[in-house]
Amino acid sequence: MKHRKGPAGPRWFALAALAATAVAGCGSDDTASSAQSAGPIKLGMIQVLSGPAAAAGTAERNGFELAVERVNASGGIAGRKIEVVAQDSAFDPNKAVSAYRRLSDDQDIVAIFGPTTGTEAQAMAPIVQRGDVPVVAGVSSAIDDRYLDNLFISAPKIELEGEFLVDKLVELGHSRVGMLSTTDALGKDFAAAIKADGRVQVVAEETMPVDVKDVTPQLTKLRSNDPEAVVLIGSPPNAGLAVKAAGELGLRVPIISGPPALSPDNLTAAGESRALKSWRIRGYVDPENPSPEQADGVKALTEAFPDDPLLFTSAGWDCAQILLQGLRNAGKDISRESLMAGLEKVETNGVGGTYRFTRDEHYGRQKGTSPWFVPDGKRFVAEKNGS
Repeated sequence: MKHRKGPAGPRWFALAALAATAVAGCGSDDTASSAQSAGPIKLGMIQVLSGPAAAAGTAERNGFELAVERVNASGGIAGRKIEVVAQDSAFDPNKAVSAYRRLSDDQDIVAIFGPTTGTEAQAMAPIVQRGDVPVVAGVSSAIDDRYLDNLFISAPKIELEGEFLVDKLVELGHSRVGMLSTTDALGKDFAAAIKADGRVQVVAEETMPVDVKDVTPQLTKLRSNDPEAVVLIGSPPNAGLAVKAAGELGLRVPIISGPPALSPDNLTAAGESRALKSWRIRGYVDPENPSPEQADGVKALTEAFPDDPLLFTSAGWDCAQILLQGLRNAGKDISRESLMAGLEKVETNGVGGTYRFTRDEHYGRQKGTSPWFVPDGKRFVAEKNGS
């Protein structure tokens, strides 16, 4: 990474402290090391389990824990079971930071999975950079490059997320678009990426709070600018509420959304909206047609969660695959330092495809092909070519 810590950084001090302790008391350290090696490997988790975005955080937790349960059932890593210590951030950046501090203060915790949202990740990033705990997250928001030394991101860079949506608009032949996005990091970063792409003209732009109840005023303003399509950036249930309002207003133009909108809770919020037939959402995998790299995760998740569209659960599952492979790469003496090095050698498969991390690249997923989904009753199904 560009801002890799030098010899005086926290990682170096951690190693120096270990070496000094070993010299001071070899016998007691050997005993402690043996006891730790025989115990569970502890991973922290920070997810939104209450309040706004709880549906997303709970699904991510479910996918992560399913992957851990499966590994534990087969004997764990190097003969050690995985133990997960969960914290609820309640969609509050301050609580996410506090959760990170609590987990990182526990020296037995070698890594952290989370948080759920980009707003929380951006708040945590500076303190994560100053620490020594590797953090693996699936957030679709921009993280400053200065803070990526200890962060490993499974989602594509935000510029690529925006490019995916603009690709679809260009494919459909629409150049004048309205944009409705949430006021959190997700909405702001997606909106900025789409405008920076430059291939479409944003003729009107409106925002909505994450906990919005009525999106009619914003959509009324968008409609007055006569857009050819609407880019809707939101998560459950606000994206569904926007689609409901679009139907009530008679808005008939295509509505294009990114992966965070792909949730059954949005379909519930949208109700019987007439705008549903115009809604297209990008996903990561077609459960009915996965690639060989995706097949194992798809099978496990669809058996455990048959009604889930494999978005947030797959984010949790894939982050678990990344962490588990990092632990295998770390060898028998698992520590924060060895796991950090192990994560920078990860090449593993998940529902999102193949993930590769190196010392210089902490975004594991690059741009590839992704399916688009359309509503079908109470679920989303992959859009067929030509539909």
